[in-house]
Amino acid sequence: MPIQPKEIQIVDNQHDKLEVNPDGSISVKIIGSSGDIVEVTEDGQMHIVAQGALCEGCSTTELLSAGETYVGSSIDKRNYNAIAVFATSDVESATKGLEIQYSKDGQTNWRAAESYTILAGAEKWFTPPAFGIYMRVVYENGASDQTEFELSTYLHKMPIKWSGHNLQDDLSDEDDGELSVVVPKLRTAANNYVSASATSSGNFKVSLEEFEDQVSTNNNTQLNTSQFIKDEFGLYTHILGDNIFKGSIIAIEPEHHEIHCGDSYEATDNVTLGNGATRDYLIIVPNEGLSETHPGDSQGTKQYHFVMIIESESEVSAQLYEAGTSTAGTAISSYNRNRNYVLTDVLGISYSPTITTIGTSIWGPWRIGSGRTIAGNSSRNREFILKDNTQYILRLINQTTSNNNVNVEFDYYVHPGV
Repeated sequence: MPIQPKEIQIVDNQHDKLEVNPDGSISVKIIGSSGDIVEVTEDGQMHIVAQGALCEGCSTTELLSAGETYVGSSIDKRNYNAIAVFATSDVESATKGLEIQYSKDGQTNWRAAESYTILAGAEKWFTPPAFGIYMRVVYENGASDQTEFELSTYLHKMPIKWSGHNLQDDLSDEDDGELSVVVPKLRTAANNYVSASATSSGNFKVSLEEFEDQVSTNNNTQLNTSQFIKDEFGLYTHILGDNIFKGSIIAIEPEHHEIHCGDSYEATDNVTLGNGATRDYLIIVPNEGLSETHPGDSQGTKQYHFVMIIESESEVSAQLYEAGTSTAGTAISSYNRNRNYVLTDVLGISYSPTITTIGTSIWGPWRIGSGRTIAGNSSRNREFILKDNTQYILRLINQTTSNNNVNVEFDYYVHPGV
């Protein structure tokens, strides 16, 4: 059943407008108090013009003194969907001095949903979200008086473009921005799609297909297919290359390497022993708190790798005792063998100590001199790793009836490190 036309009466109240076009058609314009226009064109189409407006109560050019605060008026923003704030000043604002505040009643409980620090000389647009029913703009000046200042707030009926940057512009933590989360999808050989993942350190993860299962054994901190080797503690260390003979791997004995690291020390003594005379040396190992079950399980522990080098003009007997009780005698200084270092991780070494108990013999007696071998050598094939928190006595006894000149060298390094 067709709808019967009815008479429509339009009353012009200075906002609505009825016009008769020259061709006899009617155009209707509805102009609201907010400035919006709803218009029916002569071809029967209706379009809406949603005009924005400058928020007079949230805009100012009045200069602020140091530390002074401008508080804008409370604005009912229910008829607006977007906010744009422009701010510029010749001096920096207080930290987070520009605040866009929102309230449900326009009187109390103002909440600063967005805040920014305005840098001196900056001319910045901000487009905070249009939260709440009521809004206002608050600006707190920094430590200096302003000589130039503009704060302009625009309210828009329709959503607007968020603030942006030219690609060559430097970014600042005070720039307005949007959070975007992108999860890349990768296609496998089976034509399935999986999400890309990151390493435990938050880096983009890249795998070598032929080594996917065992590319790393330490949470991808270092790849097995890299310039690293595993040391005796299961840690990865660099392989060093020579810079003169390009491509050659540098191989160096551990005790030599410790000299380079500044962890190698030496103490020496020279004595003339008379007929059957005895010379005792006390070596005191500090208490490093090493584990008895596995003393080398940490790169932070200290162990003393010790060699005695004894040279004698005539025959002498040498014997090493462990875990005695003695009081130090005359100290013998130890020196770092790398003279560029000032590390002083030294053993307590002295001669002529006061011995209460000499301890247990763990080496010797060894006869030295008159064609016999020395008690140690630089290759460290007679090296001891001294026990933590323990005393040692090295006892030398002249085996001849005449004076005997003896050189004693205590050569040791600290490992895994200081």
